[in-house]
Amino acid sequence: MGSLRLALASLLVLGACSVGEVPIGGGNPDANNSAGAASFQSMIVPLVTECIGCHGAATPPNLTSFDTLAAKYKTGPGASNILVTKGTLGIPSGTHQGINYFTTEEQAIVAAWIDSL
Repeated sequence: MGSLRLALASLLVLGACSVGEVPIGGGNPDANNSAGAASFQSMIVPLVTECIGCHGAATPPNLTSFDTLAAKYKTGPGASNILVTKGTLGIPSGTHQGINYFTTEEQAIVAAWIDSL
C-alpha cells in the first residue's frame, strides 16, 4: 500500500510541474523565429517575388524576409489578415495597384502560414 501511495504522490507532483512551460507560437508571431523564417522562405517568398519590387524596404509591408515583415502581417487569424484580404479591396477585385493579387489557393497558403506562427 505504501508503494501505491508513493506512486500516486509522484504522479501528482510530476503532473503539476508545468510552471515555466511556454508553448511555441501561441499567437506570438516572433515566438518561433527560426521556424517562422524557414516557413516564410518556403511558403511565402515564392508567392511574393513579383511584389518585392515595390514592397522592399521603402513600402510596407517589407516582404524581403521574415524578420523585416512587421508583426501585424504575421498575426492571425490568417483569413482576415490584410495580406490575405488586400486583393478584395482592389479595383477591379483581385488586383492591387493593377497587378493580379493572390489567387484563392495562394490566399489559403498565406492564411495557413499566418495561422501556423
